Amino acid sequence: MSTSHPKTLRDIALIAKDKHDGASGYEMQRIAERDGYRITFTTFNKIVAGTYVSRATRKTLEALAHLSGIPIDHVYEVAGQRHVTDRFADQLPPDVDLLTEDQRNAVITVTRAFLKANRELEGLRSEPEQQDTQLHSDRHLHAVEDADGQDVGEEQKIERAAHTNYDPEIGPEDTPNEV
Repeated sequence: MSTSHPKTLRDIALIAKDKHDGASGYEMQRIAERDGYRITFTTFNKIVAGTYVSRATRKTLEALAHLSGIPIDHVYEVAGQRHVTDRFADQLPPDVDLLTEDQRNAVITVTRAFLKANRELEGLRSEPEQQDTQLHSDRHLHAVEDADGQDVGEEQKIERAAHTNYDPEIGPEDTPNEV
């Protein structure tokens, strides 16, 4: 298999397999873990078989890049994801640890809401027929009004976000945990 321009995650996994003398998924998991990366053998095997239907996590993509020798930017591109090099948690101010528990919960809730909105927008790009429904939802995200129809201030928006149900599909790896 040529390593020049893999077009799918399956191509990348097959390159990794070839690079490691046809190693099994279990062996690939052990190699990745030994080198400080994480990919489960079941995920690797599904990618190789072409039956992987989930959205690959950052850890999976980094492991595939390492195992295959393909540049990380290209692996993210093949996966249809944006490669972020500066972790958000590293950009937070040093005194962020001084936030109260309620303030932390508000920041995490707002972060989850933004991530959910981004996933919905990404779904919109891939499914144009849902555009009208999503546009209505997006307007609601930007203009929060009180009972009299007046746009509320930032503090009220944060307070409402803190009491909004968050998306349970957003896991700890999707939000900064260094806080």
